[in-house]
Amino acid sequence: SDTVIVTDKESLALTIEVSSVSEALLPSTITGTLTRRNTDISLPHSVLISSNNPGRLSVASATLIIPAGQSTIEFPITVHDNSIVDGDEIVTLTATAPGYGDPVTVDVTVLDYEPVLVVSTLTPTVAENAGTFAAKISRQGIEAADLSNSLIVNLTAGPGLTVPATVTIPSGLTEMTFSVGIIDNKLLDGNRSSSITAS
Repeated sequence: SDTVIVTDKESLALTIEVSSVSEALLPSTITGTLTRRNTDISLPHSVLISSNNPGRLSVASATLIIPAGQSTIEFPITVHDNSIVDGDEIVTLTATAPGYGDPVTVDVTVLDYEPVLVVSTLTPTVAENAGTFAAKISRQGIEAADLSNSLIVNLTAGPGLTVPATVTIPSGLTEMTFSVGIIDNKLLDGNRSSSITAS
């Protein structure tokens, strides 16, 4: 006699309609597809779905049911705009089902869609004893239809100046004015140059 090992070949497949997506996508959903292969489909089967960054891509339910008689289902994945200039991010979606082997994963790149930030002032030369002056932060390269979200901007200043840590450009607006403080060092040290950076 001899022994034959029969390997289990039931498998699960996860696909997503795109490999990359803008966080500004409208409507803000993409479609995923789950498929069970080489298996009896007479009974329903539960599949666990997770995202390693639900703040960028999320699924409404952590458990999806492939109904009896079906091998495939589609499900929506929500794309989130975090209104932060943080660059493109790779998000991994994972599907797991008992009896269907190892978890399967798909990576989707969420493309950052924040505008170009520009800092400007009408007073590029100021006296160190002037106290404060006004500056403006603008978001450029964004269409009016895409202004539905507010934007939190981080600010830093070089030596001799102080700025708020963040400035929020409200929804519907492209710019916001903020106050810049001037530090008088009480020294006779000539003119100084400093900068303000937004991110």
